Formats: sequence, C-alpha cells, structure tokens
Amino acid sequence: MHAPRAKPHGPSIIQLNSVAHHSSAIKQRVVEEVVSNTTLIVTWMENFILYEELGKGSSSVVYKGRKKGTLSYVAIICADKAKRPYITNHVRLSHDLEHPNIACFYEWYETSNHLWLVVELCTGGSLESVIGHDGCLSEDVVRRFGWDLVKGLKHIHELGIIFSDLTPAKILLDGSGILKFGNFCMSKAEGETVEDFFTLFSTSEEAHNEDIKENFSNMRKMLQGSPSYSAPEVLQGSETNMSSDLWALGCVLYYMYTGKPPFYSDIYTELTEMILYQEPRPPRQTVISSSPPSEDFQNLLKGLLNKNPDKRMDWPELLHHPFWKQVLKEDMEEEEHGKEGHQQGKNECEGVGSTSSRIPDHFSQGQENEFPNSHSAIMKSASKISRKLISSQTKSATSHRQSDRRADCQQAVRHTTSGSLKEQQGL
Repeated sequence: MHAPRAKPHGPSIIQLNSVAHHSSAIKQRVVEEVVSNTTLIVTWMENFILYEELGKGSSSVVYKGRKKGTLSYVAIICADKAKRPYITNHVRLSHDLEHPNIACFYEWYETSNHLWLVVELCTGGSLESVIGHDGCLSEDVVRRFGWDLVKGLKHIHELGIIFSDLTPAKILLDGSGILKFGNFCMSKAEGETVEDFFTLFSTSEEAHNEDIKENFSNMRKMLQGSPSYSAPEVLQGSETNMSSDLWALGCVLYYMYTGKPPFYSDIYTELTEMILYQEPRPPRQTVISSSPPSEDFQNLLKGLLNKNPDKRMDWPELLHHPFWKQVLKEDMEEEEHGKEGHQQGKNECEGVGSTSSRIPDHFSQGQENEFPNSHSAIMKSASKISRKLISSQTKSATSHRQSDRRADCQQAVRHTTSGSLKEQQGL
C-alpha cells in the first residue's frame, strides 16, 4: 500500500530549492514531482541537500548531494523509470555487498517520473575517462589498479555473482585512486540463464507491458556484454560465467596498458571474427614507454585471454601469478602497520544506509509502471540469491591502502573530471 499522498505546501516542504548551487533543472524536476510525491518521498528529500550536477546520460542525471547533519557527500542519481527493471537487478545483487573495491549503494526511492538512488560519490570518475585523458597507464599503475580489480571480482564471485559486462566504463575511482566495481544492472547470480533474467523482469509489475516480451532477443544480446570485452564462448551462445569474467578482466588490463582493448573494430562481424580466430597483438605503448612490457605481464594476459575456457587462467593461478608480487609485498607492509585504512573506509560508508554499489550510467530501457511500494517485492524475487550471498559471505583478507601508497595512481587520475558519466556501448 502506498503512503498517503502529500499535498504541496510550496518550497518550504522541500529544502532542495534553498541551496544556492542548484541549477534550474533540479528545481524544475523537484516542482514537477512534488504534486504526486508520497509522504515518504517528501521526508527523504528533506533529509538530503542537492548541489551541482556532476554529469548526465541519455536517461539519467547525477548530482552531488549530502545528508543533513553529516559531512558525508554522496552521489544522487535521478533515473527515468524506463530503467526500472535494470536498476531492480542492480539492487537485488548489490545491496548485500560490502568491500573496499565495490562502491557503496545506500538508498533508493521513487517519485512520479523518476527513480532516485543514493550512492557513493566516486570523484575520480570512471576508468574509461582516465584512459580517455591519459591515453594509457604505466605497468606499475596497471599492476596496482589490476590488483584492485582482482580483489573486487574475487569477492563478487565468492558470493555467487557473475558480473557479466565488465568494461572500463563500469569501473569507478574514488578520490585516492582506488578502483571500485559499479553498475550491476547486467549482472546475474551464478547459474542463472537469460531466460531466468527475462522471467525476473516479466514477473514484476511491468509484466503486462508487451515491449519487454518483444525485446527478449535484444535482452539476450545485451546480457552477452559489450562485444569488445566478450569471451569467444559467449559470442558463440554460451552463458556468461566466472571464466568469461576473467577473460573480460584480461581485456581491461590490456586496455589500461595500451589504451585499446585487445580486439577492436567498428564492424560487429569483423570484431567477432577477430575474437574467435585471431590472437591479440602483443601489448605495446608509445605514450609512456617504448620498451616492451615485462614477461610476467605478458604471461598474465596470455593466460586470461586464452580462447579455450577450459585452459583459461583460473582463480588459483591468477591470485598466485608473479605479476602481483610487488603489490602483495606492499599490502603486507601496510597490514603490519595496522588497519587504519580499513576502519576509515568503513566509517565513510556509515551513516547513510546499507552498503553496496554505485551505478555510473546507462541502464537499459525498461518500463514506466510504478515501483513497488517497498523493497520487499524485489528482495523476495532475489531470495535465492540473498541466501547464497549471506551463507557464502567471507571477510575480506585485504585492507584499504594508505594514501601515500597511492601517489602513482593519483597521478594517473589527475586529469579526470569529478563523477563524469560515459555512454556504455550496447545498452
């Protein structure tokens, strides 16, 4: 049952209009939705201050925000209701996640025309924006960033989640240069198929909308992920799984070092042929260094980009690969000096809501019916997943690194814009 609709009482019931930095677009959106807001939404809006717009996509806008009574800044995403099925998927998978390399998801609400998500503010933007500005990264920075991705993805897999569409646009950086996974909109629980994914959406309130049913084949294609980062077996029709996630990880590492994915073409059929039958070119860069990469790095890429999933590098091999020797040594030294960084990271995620993930941009088009009044409907549809997440949840063995260990990574993100949004291919 929906809460009683609140009558508009002018700007005084919503404090957003009193902030000096508000753009006219924010004011217009608030006024537009006050008429049909519920008491719950009005109360929520009174608890947050919205500042400037950080960026926008085709169907969403991101604002800088702050919860009243705290000094904790957040990102507040305003998304069209058409994206609701994909946002629902993000929430069902990410609401229980807590890890230094997974961005925090706090709260979500609905107004008459939009969904509002309160998420962690990642001021470094996306990995895609970093490479767009810098061209490529040194091997040392790739090693540090890569280890962030390994730890985050390992935690995701341990909880029975397949990320499915691992691309640089869905990897975010906080202010100290730590990489964090975001946007679980196209992810799934281990063992789920595209049919399960479709059923989840069609059994929610938008089931009567024929557009979703007509787009089943398009959904299958989207769930394969971005073509440049899709494993060969996925392009041939297999479901995404942990092994295909590791292929995509190899593509991202290659991309960070060279500035381009290992296989790239504007023509889809040509790109598919390259991924299926060609070997990637040896990684080279001319912007930072003309010397070839280390043998350890080349060996790591070769193992992750093996076209045969049965022979592809698995988790034990990845975690014990000699390429990570230096970063593991640094982490061990920091652990000896205590866990202040880990405690600080926990404190940053407290006081707003439950922890999980940030959604950078571009959820695929869904429906325009109303959101469930409570989160229980969403969580019920994901009860099998939630039980698996809770039963298999393990404590992270690594802690936040000290800021002085991040000097090289902070240098790598020096040109990025705060919270910039990028279009995501294929969505």
